[in-house]
Amino acid sequence: TRELEGEEIGREASIISARSAVRDALLDLQRRQATPPGLVMEGRDVGTVVFPEAAVKFFITADAGERAKRRWLEMQRLGLKPDLKSLEREIQARDERDRTREAAPLVQAEDAVRIDTTQMNIEEVVENMVDITLQRLSARM
Repeated sequence: TRELEGEEIGREASIISARSAVRDALLDLQRRQATPPGLVMEGRDVGTVVFPEAAVKFFITADAGERAKRRWLEMQRLGLKPDLKSLEREIQARDERDRTREAAPLVQAEDAVRIDTTQMNIEEVVENMVDITLQRLSARM
């Protein structure tokens, strides 16, 4: 629903997910999702905590201003009227909260490929990820 896509939900999810009890309760549930042939999962601690042994990991980033602009456009398409500067402040606050939380802080896994999408469109990001995935998987065979 629209409510799930709103900034308030994202903000509250970031606050609630900082609690160790919440993270512990969800960890087994998340791991059980990995059934053959595999899965694609996104999240701020998926490569470091949930699936540290994953064959391919990406750390996808973009500067806060660009992320706020993308979110602003997405919300506009939903008929909402967000404030761009407020979105950017909220994104920066969430990043800071997630980087500094005690339980599973936001960090790049050592073996993750960092992709800065600030200057990329979605097609370029996906193409880049597919190429890297194919290279990594073929190297393992």
